[in-house]
Amino acid sequence: MALVAGVNYVNLMTAQSMQRAREVGVRKALGSDRRALRTQFLAEAVVTTLAAFVLSLVLIGVALEPFNLLVEKALTLSDLFTPLLMLSSVGLVVGGGVLAGLYPAFVLSSHRPVDVLKGQFVRSQEGQRVRKGLVVAQFTLSAVLMLGTLLVLNQRQHMAAQPLGFDQEQIIVVDAFRTPSQARLRQYETVKADLLTSPAVEAASVAQTMPGRAGWRGQIVQPEGRALADGLAVEYIPTDHDIVATLGLDIIAGRTFDRAYLTDADDAVIVNETAVRTFGWESPEKAVGKYLDSPSGHPRGRVIGVIRDFHQHGLQNSIAPVVFGVAPQYQRFVLVRVRPEQIQPALAQIEETWTSFYPGYPLQTSFLDDRFAEQYEQEAQLTRVFGTVGVLALLIACLGLFGLATFSAARRTKEIGVRKTLGASTVSLVQLLTRDVVVLVSIALAVAFPIAYFGMVQWLESYAYAAPISPTSFAVVAAVLLGVAIATVSYRAFRAAMANPIESLRHE
Repeated sequence: MALVAGVNYVNLMTAQSMQRAREVGVRKALGSDRRALRTQFLAEAVVTTLAAFVLSLVLIGVALEPFNLLVEKALTLSDLFTPLLMLSSVGLVVGGGVLAGLYPAFVLSSHRPVDVLKGQFVRSQEGQRVRKGLVVAQFTLSAVLMLGTLLVLNQRQHMAAQPLGFDQEQIIVVDAFRTPSQARLRQYETVKADLLTSPAVEAASVAQTMPGRAGWRGQIVQPEGRALADGLAVEYIPTDHDIVATLGLDIIAGRTFDRAYLTDADDAVIVNETAVRTFGWESPEKAVGKYLDSPSGHPRGRVIGVIRDFHQHGLQNSIAPVVFGVAPQYQRFVLVRVRPEQIQPALAQIEETWTSFYPGYPLQTSFLDDRFAEQYEQEAQLTRVFGTVGVLALLIACLGLFGLATFSAARRTKEIGVRKTLGASTVSLVQLLTRDVVVLVSIALAVAFPIAYFGMVQWLESYAYAAPISPTSFAVVAAVLLGVAIATVSYRAFRAAMANPIESLRHE
């Protein structure tokens, strides 16, 4: 943003050169040398940036709270106004002012007084090319930021729209981490039974984790049919008999855990499809009955069922081999499936049960879909930051474009008067003055689109489930930038076109 603002400052300064050209010519004719003129312009630039810096300190205090909300931080003024940061900021401001003032200082002071007083400076092709180049650079940056915002938003929506392989709706999560672990182990079946007394509760289960949080990653197993030394890493999820029904997982081979089978409590596991493929087993049906061993003892048991692949983690990651085992001693969460439109009665039942079994411990509840969506918070934050910075960059670019339009209209004042005298319509004159803007923005888009596309491809490579890059995003950005650019200069162009042609012809 500082770079965009600096570019914008240079652009506005050079656009104002017409108003200051005669001043420079007169001063040089009266004996001022280039060094004095350059010093003046550089000093003006530095003073302007220092004044802006002082104003920015006030704005920081006003905007700090909204900024913290935007980036989800808790910064304070003491964090920002440290001596080192303030000293470096002043150095950057002074340096930026010098850099921003270099071009106007050297250009305005380099022309001969006779040329400046004749008005030939304003027709400098070099100055025009520089101003147009700066506008192109600004709109290029704006286009890249806008495309980045749309890409992140599209990726986030793409991930949120994908089927997860389990039913995340209507599940209330109770975090029992602060309660005594032995009490949880002794009472978990009774707690579940008490919850199920409410007609609002459809199913309940306890588990060490839940979708959206990591289980025991990196557990080494030796699948039946492979060498003992050929261990494979899986994610193990300790749970109880009712996890499949509570999460709405889909059994595609075998069966789920059943209390009628006593061995299910310590010698049975359920695996997902990815685990079957990773272990080299031929099919889910043939995986049932295979044995998993583990040096740590978890997971260990015979495969009694295979579930359809589901997303234990966000769609930034591919689905990994997952193994469920009955191990309620490692429980932390109680997952409660609620019947539709029965949230409030279910919450009342949960509170009553919690108070009965864990008096004095705070009740912490949340919804599984909200907890799972927390994995996409990084994308949400990127969308907010990119969007905010993109809008600010576009506003700053429009300021530079307005300055360029003002300069262009002033430079062509006599031409406009001649055209109006010869019968040109207001519409045709507005089109004449806005045509250059369309060309400049089109050039910016032509530069920005390949840069943005390459960046998109690189960024999406980090996602296991990447959204396709839509041409619609490019079309939307092009339409917005062209529309905003034309709207920015139309007012100035319309005023120039509506001016009295007699006054225009008198213009020097």
